[in-house]
Amino acid sequence: MTGENHNLPKGLLEKIEQAKQDKEIIAQANSIPLPGALRDAFSPQQDIVVGKYSVRPFYDLDFEILQQIDHPLAKMAMGGDRFGEKFEDLRGQSAWSVCWLLTHSIDEVDDIAANGPEAVLKASRKEFSRLQLGGLLEISKAVLEQFSRYFSTVVGLVASETEEGSSSKKA
Repeated sequence: MTGENHNLPKGLLEKIEQAKQDKEIIAQANSIPLPGALRDAFSPQQDIVVGKYSVRPFYDLDFEILQQIDHPLAKMAMGGDRFGEKFEDLRGQSAWSVCWLLTHSIDEVDDIAANGPEAVLKASRKEFSRLQLGGLLEISKAVLEQFSRYFSTVVGLVASETEEGSSSKKA
């Protein structure tokens, strides 16, 4: 104890030290932009937790990467066959790729995708090829939910008939 603290009541010094430590912990927590519940409160789309995995929201960059690896989900978005209705969509490389994509941060995905489609396929195979079908199905459902949320924000334009019989676009 220092001379100036000698007259303080017993226990007060410990409380002062604890307050200093708490202040350091709070400063560290506040240095992370929108941590934890605060981030979630202001996030329009939230992660979906499936076991040990968190399936993050789908971003536009994900769509680009799905096109890069020629994934059926990207084809579906462009008007092709529906993804997830056939058994082969929910297992194998197709499932591994999309599960891997949405269970990693967008920055990590972008870094790996910069090395080409084979790097994405290899990373997804390494992590998800050893899961059993039940696990892949649950993660795939969450992925499809995030994909659906991504596209649910789009306002579709439909043709309408005008009085003269010509069509025009309206929301």
